[in-house]
Amino acid sequence: MSTTNDPTNQPKAKARTVTWQEISEWQFDNKYILSGYRPAKADYLEIFTSLTFLHNESCNVYTHLIGALLLPLVATTFQRYLAEPQFLNVSFMDYAIFGIYFWCAEICLVLSALYHLMQPHSHQVEQFWHGMDLLGIVIVTVGTFSSGIYYVFFCETSLQKLHWAIVLTTGTVTGVLISNPLLKTPRWRKVKVCAFVIFGASSFIPLLHGVQRYGLEYMLQYSGMKWYLLELTFYGTGVGLYAFRIPERLAPAFLNGKLLDMMYMRQPTGFEEGEKGTLVCELYQSLYGLTPSARIWYDTLAGHLKKMGFRTSMYDSGLFIHETKPRLYLTTHVDDFKIVAQSREEAQQVLDELKFQLNIKDLGPVKHYLGTNIDINEKGVSITLTKYINDLIDSFGLADAHPTLSPLDSGILIDDEPDPMINTREYQRGTGILQYIATKARPDICRAACLLAEHNSKPTKKCRSALIHVLKYLKGTRHLGLHYLRRGTNTNADANSTTTTGYTDSDWGGPHTDARRSVSGYVFTLAGAPISWQSRKQTCVATSSNEAEYIAASEASREAWWIRAVLKNLGINHGSAVPLYMDNKGAIDLTTALNGTKRSKHIDIRFHYTRDLVKQGIIAVKQIPTKEMVADGMTKPLAAEPHKAFLQQIGMLS
Repeated sequence: MSTTNDPTNQPKAKARTVTWQEISEWQFDNKYILSGYRPAKADYLEIFTSLTFLHNESCNVYTHLIGALLLPLVATTFQRYLAEPQFLNVSFMDYAIFGIYFWCAEICLVLSALYHLMQPHSHQVEQFWHGMDLLGIVIVTVGTFSSGIYYVFFCETSLQKLHWAIVLTTGTVTGVLISNPLLKTPRWRKVKVCAFVIFGASSFIPLLHGVQRYGLEYMLQYSGMKWYLLELTFYGTGVGLYAFRIPERLAPAFLNGKLLDMMYMRQPTGFEEGEKGTLVCELYQSLYGLTPSARIWYDTLAGHLKKMGFRTSMYDSGLFIHETKPRLYLTTHVDDFKIVAQSREEAQQVLDELKFQLNIKDLGPVKHYLGTNIDINEKGVSITLTKYINDLIDSFGLADAHPTLSPLDSGILIDDEPDPMINTREYQRGTGILQYIATKARPDICRAACLLAEHNSKPTKKCRSALIHVLKYLKGTRHLGLHYLRRGTNTNADANSTTTTGYTDSDWGGPHTDARRSVSGYVFTLAGAPISWQSRKQTCVATSSNEAEYIAASEASREAWWIRAVLKNLGINHGSAVPLYMDNKGAIDLTTALNGTKRSKHIDIRFHYTRDLVKQGIIAVKQIPTKEMVADGMTKPLAAEPHKAFLQQIGMLS
């Protein structure tokens, strides 16, 4: 992926297809297919025009469409063949039963072709035809059963009725299940697959019943059972490929790494040579599952980037800086890259070189990265998690819940006993996702996420209620995020400065912690929005509010040093010392005191790090009124109005 801060003004011909990064959120389905998408356009003429060029649905459309056109010819030929003299006593029901199968198959092919063709029209149209596609699969499955049930139990109408009842019941249940709007999202793909597998497996019931009643030899010779089994094998293979995204997902990063040391693995089951347990395989290349695979891949990538003129940042091993081009950077998370350049040409040059070295794909200007939505425009850069939050809300069944005004109620106290009836794994899943959201682009829920995670091992009823409360808050604020402003686009001095500003605060022995340990919090802003934030329970008990604030300042000071070093490493002149704002006069005095007092001489030596940075001129501690303390929302849950003010202070709410 590449980003650029100097978009070209050259007019470009309208592309017939776009990349994964450029499609609408409702079109997200298969993250392994990165290009060839038709842009969303509510125009039926353009939809049918897409039959004339290649896109990532062309194969699906034409295989179903050609099948639908050829099937009537096949059905007619079969019916004529059935009418030949060698087939005696062919009745109307024989034609009808085979006709049911052909008609069901025709309906399925037509509906599926239309679904794949109509996909980019609009969300409403896509959802309608998606339902029709699933209905077609149910119909063709029922049609597949028809001839087997009719002929296997030709002489026993009661058994025919029994198995027809089973088929219609499972078909109806499957249809109702897949018609649920929640199951139409990619998240529930495997649930849909399981429903179809169970439905398809019910086709074995009449076959197994026939084997039990008439014997296997009779069934294989006279009922066409072997052809049903072959058909079911094809169905099962298709379901497996659909569920596990094969082959499109098979583009792994770790296979690019070369092993430096000799390594062995057990022979794969079914491919053994020699006596069992006597031979092993020698690996020539890195594989997923090896302990050093991630490091091998990183070293391989770093080696390629070094040849291209990049150096690894001393302060972040995932950041690469070009040696001769001061504003050309590359960041990496495993095999997901972002390129930041002054021009699109520079970014494209890096991409071309990477493509030559590695099998990578260019996804165009960055719009989605590791769950975040990124919008780059003339005003600046916005980072949100709208789709990620939507999926989270849906997974907890809160799509219709009423939003709350703050992440948690002010003064919340979780003091009840653990409840064994609560699903601990589900609770941990929720808190884990909340921490990811808080880390990526939502500092407003940072304290709530940390507080709930403290009870991961033994959640209580209050924990569960608090988790739902946070999710409801996210539902009402799903569009909030971080908004970094371009220099010169805002009158705010902080937004136009290249100097980061820090705020640190603490909640001394608040009621939300066990053992009365205080909570530290800090926020660092740049370009009008937070770039680093933290909410953390202190490791020791503070004996005064001064001490709690002083400990919090020590943690913030370490972060300030790192941010200043990274900016300098990027070639950004930070200028003067990093301003670090505090609202406790006693703690501020401790940061400049040469000697301790009777009240502070017990403070651990590591918390005096702030004094050293102040002395070196790396940070400058300043006082700020408590009402203006930005980091207050990092130390405790706030009521609705103070929380709204907190959102405004960190630039998340205008």
